Amino acid sequence: MDVYQLLQALHVLLATVWVGGHIILLMAYGAELKRGTTNSLLDFERRYEKIGLPSLIFAAATGVAMLYVGWGKWPMAAHIKMGLFVILILMALHAQLRLIPRLKRGEDVGGLLLLHMAAVTAISIAFVVLGAAIRFGMPL
Repeated sequence: MDVYQLLQALHVLLATVWVGGHIILLMAYGAELKRGTTNSLLDFERRYEKIGLPSLIFAAATGVAMLYVGWGKWPMAAHIKMGLFVILILMALHAQLRLIPRLKRGEDVGGLLLLHMAAVTAISIAFVVLGAAIRFGMPL
């Protein structure tokens, strides 16, 4: 296994943790949020945050490393992914610093948090599609 293949394997594993976690978050806990109950959502968030954000950051790092090792120049899809990465970091900070604390205080932020969860999940799935575009040379 060469360096590129090792980076790719790590990248896919890390992306699976990030994207899969957000699909679970939206599908399993989105309905709970609509009902106004938040205990198990907050429990999932508390446990997932320990692996979720580090997975995103290391997936970004391995993605950039793959671009340098494999191509040397960045295809358009990589530029789009980096822009989406910045948006995701800002959204993660917003959730951690504003939405989750308000939810813990019992404030009704359910609709906004549900929209936030859907947006993060959609952007995360876009990461997968753009990654496939890069990997398989699809034009963008």
